[in-house]
Amino acid sequence: MYKSIQKQKGFTLTEMMVVLVILGILTAIIYPSYTKYSRNTRIQNAKADITLAQNMLEKYYAQNHSFRSGNDYPDGVLSNINNEFFHIAFYTTDSADDNLYCSPATLQSDQYCLYAAPKSNNSGEKRFLFIDATGLLQICNQDAASISTAGVLSDKQASSCSSM
Repeated sequence: MYKSIQKQKGFTLTEMMVVLVILGILTAIIYPSYTKYSRNTRIQNAKADITLAQNMLEKYYAQNHSFRSGNDYPDGVLSNINNEFFHIAFYTTDSADDNLYCSPATLQSDQYCLYAAPKSNNSGEKRFLFIDATGLLQICNQDAASISTAGVLSDKQASSCSSM
């Protein structure tokens, strides 16, 4: 009598290894693209938010004929801007050759300076944004973009910036 050959059920180890290798290759290709896409999306959101802040400041200027409230910036203008990955705030110093000094105490009433710096939950981001009353929006790239209010000027000068 002939023994019946049982049909194979399931996958062989070789087939499983081939599938895992293919998935690994696809992951190695897709993950960097996804990361780059996410970071570009975040910087575009920061650009939109800093432009919104600029528009709100222009509205403030239209109502008050100044970008300042006394000797300070009107921080309430930025209170509605909550970017999850970038901190958007005023900064108080800028390069002397730009002819724009951002200290609210010495500013003219028609000047302001804003920046968008990556927050700690945006690790690996090396870009940050600057915009001033001239309307010039700059994106800067630095190897270690960790901007604090006190370090904005040195970080900007130590980075490569381009207009957007």
